[in-house]
Amino acid sequence: MPFYSLGRKLKYCMANGALVAVAALVPIGHDVVIIDENVEPIDFNALQRFDVVGVTGMVVQAERMCEILRQLRTLPALVAVGGPFVTVNEGTFETLCDVRFIGEAEETWPAFLNALASGAPTEARYQQAEKTDMTLVPVPRFDLLKPGRYGTAPVQFSRGCPFLCEFCDIITIFRRRPRVKRPEQVLAELDSVKRDRQPIDQFTDAASDHTAVRAVARRRPPRFLGPGTHLHSKADDSRATQGRFSRTLESGLRCRGLFRPCLRGSGRLCRSSSIQRAKYT
Repeated sequence: MPFYSLGRKLKYCMANGALVAVAALVPIGHDVVIIDENVEPIDFNALQRFDVVGVTGMVVQAERMCEILRQLRTLPALVAVGGPFVTVNEGTFETLCDVRFIGEAEETWPAFLNALASGAPTEARYQQAEKTDMTLVPVPRFDLLKPGRYGTAPVQFSRGCPFLCEFCDIITIFRRRPRVKRPEQVLAELDSVKRDRQPIDQFTDAASDHTAVRAVARRRPPRFLGPGTHLHSKADDSRATQGRFSRTLESGLRCRGLFRPCLRGSGRLCRSSSIQRAKYT
């Protein structure tokens, strides 16, 4: 949610992980600027100088996405759309953009930009034939975020989820088999977050078994344990009650939050959920 700091600067609870991830895929030689409407207004006149303007958003942002795209159509830039909403509802964007990116874009976004830069023909629709190999994903461009404007910076360890929540589009976009990064990649991302002075790290481990937290904890990286750095993760009820999360915390990693999603038994949607706060430091 948005909020104001004591200095009256507009801030947001968490940075957008998709923006920094896609920015890292841009080939060398191109200038990249991130505009997050959560922390700053869009200056459409300033967008006149760009060759490509990309827009992403979730289903809950559908109305605002369409408003932005209609305004962008008046600019000379080529307009691209990617992310969760276009992936699950392509038809909405057929007349609102020049090119659509469906699903993951680690292969398609660089290919599109290289083709455009070389003058080669580009497609109106891009979709990877295979899911992304997470061990090849580059470190996100946290350096492009506005400093001091976010409460947390997301660090994604895995994609894909074995559960079948009715409200979630993760299994549509990333499928149900979790794919994970190497611990060394996660440490590099945490280094980048700290270097760019983002205050708190949010650990996104969609595998729901704390593989990431345990792997990083085994390395006991002291540079991540100072004031202002806290990690959050999540687990389904069965893993939480088995005490695996507690053992992870006791292994030496500062992790203060555990999110327990609303899942029971076979993975069907339950009507209640809760957030449990761990007191380990």
